[in-house]
Amino acid sequence: MYWVDITGRVLHRFDPATGNDTSAEMPDLVGAVALGARGIVLCLRNRVAVCSSSGDQLSQWPEVFSGERERFNDARVDPHGRLWAGSMDIAERQPLGGLYVISGPDDIVRVAGDMVVSNGLDFTSDGAQLFHIDSYDRGIDHWWIREEPLGIIGRQRLFEIPARHGEPDGMVLDAEGTIWVALWGGGCIRRYDTGGRLLEHIAVPVSQPTGLTFGGPELRHLYFASAREGLSPAALEKEPLAGSLFYLETTTPGRPAQRAVFG
Repeated sequence: MYWVDITGRVLHRFDPATGNDTSAEMPDLVGAVALGARGIVLCLRNRVAVCSSSGDQLSQWPEVFSGERERFNDARVDPHGRLWAGSMDIAERQPLGGLYVISGPDDIVRVAGDMVVSNGLDFTSDGAQLFHIDSYDRGIDHWWIREEPLGIIGRQRLFEIPARHGEPDGMVLDAEGTIWVALWGGGCIRRYDTGGRLLEHIAVPVSQPTGLTFGGPELRHLYFASAREGLSPAALEKEPLAGSLFYLETTTPGRPAQRAVFG
């Protein structure tokens, strides 16, 4: 189980069988991690890097975008082995972010823009449809993907999360095609159908759950990270586990993670 500390610039490698967690320092902010063809793929602040499974032998690609205000955030590999990586405005104010499809160092396509905080995303099993979150406007969007030339041919707002429930952050689809969403500030994980109907509400011991992925026996462990960012000393006293990695058991299984065609 790989996970990242974005602003701490650290890649973690956790073994659920032993409880052992090892880490490797990265040279820049690290927004996301994915499985590569032979090792690990990382989205650093403004470029992609590949490394061994232990986090060493790091090789950085050229910059994907310039400027100090945009950085990569969440990412996921689609069923075709392409890495879809979103970016965001570090200040979370302006629509500087976009969505990039990465198949190699010389094959990077920007397929969408005008996003403030591109966040959780996942694909249907055939890779033809994408579900995506822009945390700033609290929306869950459904996109249709065109293969030739690669791009987005349609986009529909499925539903929005009211502010009182928290800000949608991480997302993952399960084997039934339902949507699991981590609610930053809401202290919960929620499961929705594609029409926005709430199927499950699970309170968690931290107020800011973030990224989501499935693992464990029969893919029934839903792992989620959490954040300490912005919490006061008083708030941290009330939730000392903030910033930890968790899992919860689900009744519906997830799907195995895809590997990128590179890395």
